[in-house]
Amino acid sequence: MPPGGSMASRTCSPMREPGPKRKWPRLGIDLYASLQGGLKMEVVGMIAEDDRVAAEIRSYATTKTGKIYENDYHMIFRIRAGKIAEVKEYTDLMHATEIFG
Repeated sequence: MPPGGSMASRTCSPMREPGPKRKWPRLGIDLYASLQGGLKMEVVGMIAEDDRVAAEIRSYATTKTGKIYENDYHMIFRIRAGKIAEVKEYTDLMHATEIFG
C-alpha cells in the first residue's frame, strides 16, 4: 500500500476489461507500456469458499518516467468446471491516477 494510505479511505472500483493487455478504464492507458521491467505481483493471502476464491495481492513497478507504483488488490475468482469463469478486481484507482494519469 502506498505510504500513509488506507484502503478504507481510498476509492476502489472493479476493473471490468479482460485480458493481459487491458487498458485501465478510468485512465485510458496501456498500463504495461508505461512500465519499465513489468509489473511484479505478490499473493499475500488467499481464501476459498464454494465456487469462489479471494486473493489479496500487492504490486510493485517502476514507470518509464521513474515513478514508483505500489498498489494493493483484492481479486475474486469464480470457478466453474475447474476453470476460472469470472474475475473481479478491486484496486486503488486514485493511486493509479496519481502515478499514471
